[in-house]
Amino acid sequence: MSRKVPRQRSGGTLGVKWLIVVGMLVTVRVWMISGGGKEEGGNRSNVPVSRPVVRPEKVKPGDAILKGYGKTEGTVQGDLTAMAEVVGNFALLVKGNDPLPLGANEELAAALMGKNAVGLEFVSGESAALNEKGQLVDRWGTPLFFHARARDEVDIRSAGPDRKMWTGDDVHRLHDGRYLRGEALNAGSLFEASEGAR
Repeated sequence: MSRKVPRQRSGGTLGVKWLIVVGMLVTVRVWMISGGGKEEGGNRSNVPVSRPVVRPEKVKPGDAILKGYGKTEGTVQGDLTAMAEVVGNFALLVKGNDPLPLGANEELAAALMGKNAVGLEFVSGESAALNEKGQLVDRWGTPLFFHARARDEVDIRSAGPDRKMWTGDDVHRLHDGRYLRGEALNAGSLFEASEGAR
């Protein structure tokens, strides 16, 4: 009967394994000496950490124009001039036959906030010129009155400090930048109002 004699391992295979282990130990030791993955003066890893990028929200063009709207250091005339600039710039940017809704205050406000042909959000819902009902208001919180003379010519009227429209303290800005005063504020016709602004 023949007996199997166990074979002895060759020194080559065992030597390769030892070389791999020694190589790994040397690599770890060099890594630890060089800082062990830590930055100088701290314990942070060199491995980049993925963090969400927080970008500041871009200011809407209309919000930039209305920056001082309703502030105590400003005037109602300044507010109406800024509002006219917002409406005018919006009309230039939103192309088409009818860039401005010629209806109620709320329709114009909605268009400025993005409900328009191109989906342009020109004024944010947090603007000082808007109330909680989505209306464009004056510095006293009263909804502004918009009168469209043409597709790109809009008069704007504030009820003034008494908060009552069509009284003597109203402030009315014509589309051309002139203001109505005195008797011209409540003229019987637009022609009379235009004449009173001269």
